[in-house]
Amino acid sequence: MKFAKEKKHRLAADQLAVFTSRVASHFHMSDKELYSYLKAFIHQKYANREKAFTELSLEMKNISISIFYTLTQSSNLPLIESTHDGFIKEFELLGEQLQDRFDREERVLFPMYEKSRELKDISS
Repeated sequence: MKFAKEKKHRLAADQLAVFTSRVASHFHMSDKELYSYLKAFIHQKYANREKAFTELSLEMKNISISIFYTLTQSSNLPLIESTHDGFIKEFELLGEQLQDRFDREERVLFPMYEKSRELKDISS
């Protein structure tokens, strides 16, 4: 965003490519490892929470789809002078969506994962 706001369009495009790759890696890893693990854990230990987890997982997936749609199909790409203002608005919204997803993962899913990994003292 810094480069985009400064109208350094080429640098912004380069950083956007790096950003897109990192977001894709995060989503792939979280879908493959975190969400699938928690789905199995909840099914086994908290079956009454499966519906809520499925809804949360679907909501997070929809955020991912929305973000990737923006990254790949935005009418504000490529970033050039005529798309500058639209790019800034659209990608600020994308940042808010991404931050919301990360905040919710950290607040809801990470504690769930930590709880699932707790060691139980079975010596007593």
